[in-house]
Amino acid sequence: MRGKRVVKEKVTIDGHQNGWFLVGNPQVRKMVLFLHGGPGSPEFPIFENELLSGFLDEKYAVCYLDFLGSGLSFTQKEVTEDMLIEQVIQVAAYLKETYQLKQLVLMGHSYGSYIGIKVLQLRPAVFSAYYGISQVIDVRSSEEILYQKIYQLTAKEQTTKILQQLTKMRKKKDFPTQKYVGKVKGKLVEKYHGGMFFDPDLEVKLITRLFLFQGYTFFEKLNYLRGLIHSNRMLFPTLLEANLFEGSLSFDIPVYFIHGEKDLQVSKELVIHFFDRITSSKKELIIFSESAHFPHLEEKEKFMKLF
Repeated sequence: MRGKRVVKEKVTIDGHQNGWFLVGNPQVRKMVLFLHGGPGSPEFPIFENELLSGFLDEKYAVCYLDFLGSGLSFTQKEVTEDMLIEQVIQVAAYLKETYQLKQLVLMGHSYGSYIGIKVLQLRPAVFSAYYGISQVIDVRSSEEILYQKIYQLTAKEQTTKILQQLTKMRKKKDFPTQKYVGKVKGKLVEKYHGGMFFDPDLEVKLITRLFLFQGYTFFEKLNYLRGLIHSNRMLFPTLLEANLFEGSLSFDIPVYFIHGEKDLQVSKELVIHFFDRITSSKKELIIFSESAHFPHLEEKEKFMKLF
């Protein structure tokens, strides 16, 4: 894989198969444990080229963990939010002991950032720092804020049919529904360049990239797709009730939030409000002006200056 040291590992912990890709030399004894988004969307197989070119492994070893139910950690059994939290805690302990790490940085992107804060609330002493990218906090509140933005953008185009659809879905008692988030809103945020990337030239064809990825076997690629469906079905209802304001917001390690100004997946206003509530030994909120939901990749050079 592009001449870099990349190791695929599968380790059984507490009866569960845990899979990940380890990039870089762990003998440096500094590592980033990266938690992907979704639910159910491991990022290394899709963004291998971007993640192996001038990214974190220049300074750290990086463990790209596949959550239970996803990718290398796929299972057809039930997976819960609590199981993912426990998985991260156990994998972190395994990595620290196996590689005798001096530093273990926890980094979560999107859904992974939600699990990341949950882990941090339970085991802050395990990690030397936390980075939340497109930090998920309170999904219902975030969707309320973003709905107004998306409605206003659609209204400017005078797209009556879509406006009627948005209004109808907003009136539902269970708003935001999975259909709204995954299909209706999903198409609109990409249209307005607030999805993965703000730059339209960075369009990603997920299926094509997945099947070109050489790090998975054919059956692991199938499990990736099965995991997308399986994880969303099991974890999305719980995610809708996510509210990190209800947990501890005091940490003894540095906390950094990185957010794309153009992001229409996670509310910037809510991230700022949450950031203001946090107390820690050091904290910093960095807004990337030319990014959407993947600021660490869209403005990679700016991101790497944080380390």
